[in-house]
Amino acid sequence: MRSTLYIFTRHKGQDLGCGVRIAGVNNSPHPRGYKGERNCMRKLSSIGKLRRKADIVFSKWIRSRDKKCFTCGATTNLQNGHFISRGKNNTRFDEENCHTQCVRCNVFLNGNYPIYAMKLGEKMVKELVRRGRILKQFKRAELEEIITKYQ
Repeated sequence: MRSTLYIFTRHKGQDLGCGVRIAGVNNSPHPRGYKGERNCMRKLSSIGKLRRKADIVFSKWIRSRDKKCFTCGATTNLQNGHFISRGKNNTRFDEENCHTQCVRCNVFLNGNYPIYAMKLGEKMVKELVRRGRILKQFKRAELEEIITKYQ
């Protein structure tokens, strides 16, 4: 069962304190909770939404850091390229794993790995591969910290 977190607030924006409720768990004697419950809740951002926002903020930061393609030197149509795929959460927001790449290198040449690896160096490639094998699941606080760090 998927759970969603809510924060209770009064109708006029007054905070009720630290009232956190897990959806799907009915603690009220009324079968649908107390009356007007839907109007009094503000839904917190989901992990997926926070991860997407962190991706956008981190990508902008990487592109502003490098300003040109890491593999070919182009300065237009830049993206955030990952040596280890961003599907591996442990290296997804790793500054050593991410470099600016043009669309040609990142998309059409699938990361241009031979040149990318050569520029990173053998030692760094082995270290990134090792880090990529470590499983990680993001917590809400970690993603919020990433967003504030790279904004």
